[in-house]
Amino acid sequence: MLPLVKNDPWLESVVKQVDKRHDRYEERLRGIIARYGSLKTFATAHQFLGFNYDKRRHGWWYREWAPAAHYLSLMGDFNNWNRYEYPLELAGAGLWEIFLPDSEFANRLV
Repeated sequence: MLPLVKNDPWLESVVKQVDKRHDRYEERLRGIIARYGSLKTFATAHQFLGFNYDKRRHGWWYREWAPAAHYLSLMGDFNNWNRYEYPLELAGAGLWEIFLPDSEFANRLV
């Protein structure tokens, strides 16, 4: 029995459900650590996925994890919703990306 349940008599009637949730948590945590090395690395994915500015290269990276995708593109008002103008490249393991240099995109992405 988890200390949480031992210390809270109100949880005695739902001990099985609490144990199942804890088991699912432990399983998910093991999967995260196996794939990413640590919970901290997993929790910082927002610093890699989505839009992130690259000071060294002077531009924006857009990255998306889409393991089942066959094609991804960046589109919007800035390119009249043209789905073929800015295709993302498959970088491996379900990760798609495109680099958007300031020279071309500084005034186009708002």
